[in-house]
Amino acid sequence: MRKLVYFAGPDLFFAGYRRKKEFLREVCEAKNIYPLFPGDDEISDPNVIFRENVAKIREAHVVIANLKPFRSSIEPDSGTAFECGLAWSSGIPVIGICQDRRPMMLRIDPSTHLCNDEGLLTCSDGAVIENFGFPVNLMLATCATAIVTTVVDAINLAARLELPS
Repeated sequence: MRKLVYFAGPDLFFAGYRRKKEFLREVCEAKNIYPLFPGDDEISDPNVIFRENVAKIREAHVVIANLKPFRSSIEPDSGTAFECGLAWSSGIPVIGICQDRRPMMLRIDPSTHLCNDEGLLTCSDGAVIENFGFPVNLMLATCATAIVTTVVDAINLAARLELPS
């Protein structure tokens, strides 16, 4: 049986997405994986896009999620976070990709760290910086089977995961 892998992430918002999908198709083919991509259907209705992507996630055996910072933030794309949560709650393994796997505490510019009234470290907007040693928010980090640094590593790991019986 061919493994179905859904690729979550903000990649479709960037130039070169078609080339990236072709590269991923080639890497997946070599591993007997069939890739599922958001945005493949070129639909303009947001409700249809939502339903189609949810259906693809539920059909998948594994979700590979690009957790890179998005839109000038240190945090991953909110849509990707939703897709990871949906996959996890559906019993579908999630493999995260995070090129910078340093703990969040070290990823946020230390020159902007402040201390609040309770002695907790915060970033410049006053939000407490969680210190659990994860490169992303604890909800994403703990729902992931693994967090790797490259998409090829993620595909290789997905290929090794056992399919549900």
